[in-house]
Amino acid sequence: MTATRFLVALAAVLLATTVPVEAARQAQPAPEAPPFPQAGDRWFLSVRGPAAGGRAGFARIYADPVEGTDRWATMVTCGTVDLKTGREVIVLQATGVAGRSRRGDLGGTWTPVGGGETGGFGFETEKDLVAHVVMAAPCLTGRGDVSTGD
Repeated sequence: MTATRFLVALAAVLLATTVPVEAARQAQPAPEAPPFPQAGDRWFLSVRGPAAGGRAGFARIYADPVEGTDRWATMVTCGTVDLKTGREVIVLQATGVAGRSRRGDLGGTWTPVGGGETGGFGFETEKDLVAHVVMAAPCLTGRGDVSTGD
């Protein structure tokens, strides 16, 4: 066998074994992206409650990453909004901290600005960054939207 024939045969053998391996690798499902937000991400949660008497409850949580940790500093605002005028009545403004549980859900605690009873919230993100949110009174529980806040 000549050197050229040998190299062609060797290349064919290598190609034959490489193609199925590469095809199998490409057939694997892509790894699932980690849930948003991750440590270092800013996020915003907006919750709107059902309307009653021309008003609806709302809650907003702004979260900024705490450098060097996997936690977030939060600002919480809860209240009601007049559905005709858009005028809001704030019933809670608070600051706090949030983090992820071992299961991956997000939650946090807050202390009202000016003092008062500590409260908290928790939510798990569902498809398309829709969250089921549970909050302590006077804030509301319901569905919310999670975004980057941009």
